[in-house]
Parts: sequence; C-alpha cells; structure tokens
Amino acid sequence: MTAKTAGQHSAEQAVSAIQNNGAKIRGVTISSKSRTCFNPNLPCDPQYCRYASGYYQRLAPALAELRKSTEHQSKWLIEATARHYTVCPFELALDSARDADVVIADYNYLFEPAVRLKRFFEDQKGDYAALIDEAHNLVERGREMFSASIEKNQLLKILNILKSDHLVLAKRLQAVNRSLLGLKRSHPQLTEKPVGFPLDKLKSVNAKMTLFCQAMEDHLEDFALNPNGALDLYFDFHRFLRIYEQADQRYVAIL
Repeated sequence: MTAKTAGQHSAEQAVSAIQNNGAKIRGVTISSKSRTCFNPNLPCDPQYCRYASGYYQRLAPALAELRKSTEHQSKWLIEATARHYTVCPFELALDSARDADVVIADYNYLFEPAVRLKRFFEDQKGDYAALIDEAHNLVERGREMFSASIEKNQLLKILNILKSDHLVLAKRLQAVNRSLLGLKRSHPQLTEKPVGFPLDKLKSVNAKMTLFCQAMEDHLEDFALNPNGALDLYFDFHRFLRIYEQADQRYVAIL
C-alpha cells in the first residue's frame, strides 16, 4: 500500500525485478477511478458508458489477455487492454487483482471505509499480508480518510449556476444552504474562529443534503448530464453523509 505515485512506481519496479529473476508471480496495480476513467464526464452507469455496458460479456477475454502477459499489470497495460476490449479499466484492474499474488494500490483501498476493497476484505476474506510504504503518513492520511467537508463557496457557485436551468436541483440546494445559515446564526462566535458542536446538530442539514442527492439521481436518470459541475457536489454530499453515519463520540463537527 502506497501513499504517493512515486511509491507506487518503486513497488512496480520491485515486482518487475522479481519477475525478471524467474519468479512466477502476478502483480497488478490498482489506480484510482478518477485517474483511469475513459469517460469522466458521464455517469458511471452501463446506460451511459459503453465501457460499462456489457462489461461482463467482454470481461473473460480481457482477463485472458492480461494473464498471457509475463510483465507487471501496470496502469498502462490495464488501460491498453481495457480499450482493446471496450471494458472499464478500473473494474478490470479490480477483477484481475482477484487472482494476483501482489496488488499495488493506495492506502485508501485498504483503510478508507468508503472505498476499501470490499471484495477482498468483506466479500472474499483471505489471509493477506499488507506492506505499508511510508507508514508515518498514515496518521495524517487517516484523518483525511475519516473526515468529510462541504465548501460553502463551491455550494454557492453551483447554486447560482443551477438557478437558470435546473430549478428543482436549485431548490434542493437552496434548502441545504438555508440549513447551513441556520447553524451559523446559532453560533455567532463563528465570526472569531471555527467552532466545534455536537454532531446531532447536523441532522437537519443532512436531511436536506439527502433530498438534493435524490433530486440529482432523478435528474441523471432523465438527462444523463452533469449540470455544470453539480455531480462533484453530489459526490461531496454523499461522502459527508457516509462519514456522518459512522461518526461517534470521537468526532467533532466544525462550522
């Protein structure tokens, strides 16, 4: 598990060196979906993305092609194979990793609840050994993995854009904004410094976020479009809500 791309490259070189010395091992690098997606502006849905549509019908020959290779399955090799067989590169890397001897990936695929590889650690438990690169970075990365934030400036920017063409989404997002303003008014000391407060104070805001997310999902079903960056905010809200669900007395909300 690596913290940075440089560490990932070093791990790939180590696996390649072992392979070049005769070891029969299969190695796979799992890169983030954002770095490998061929259609980043489309919903990750078979209805809209041709690399997701019919994925399992074309998966077997793609995996067979990868298994023929004697080299490490790097990001480049995964993507080249995915393009040739018209399959999602991220999902292809995950499926290829099922029978790999060595998997190289970022910290979050092991530690972060929202994106950890459930197929390895929950659905198909096994006896795995984890080699952690630069483990001293785990404390800071851990805080990031188990935290979530909403940027007010981004919210207002998207709100102003939505008001002209997407009134339902704008209405739901305005409700989130008003709920946040209500929290701010109840903590006037915010003019001096950020303040922590009990998590249950966020229930109203979270309810409004949930309604916006539902409206966004309805919009995508009808139009398959990302209205002016609103999809990024949708994912931010979803992450915030997931983190809130697992929060306990060790967490604090800061407004």
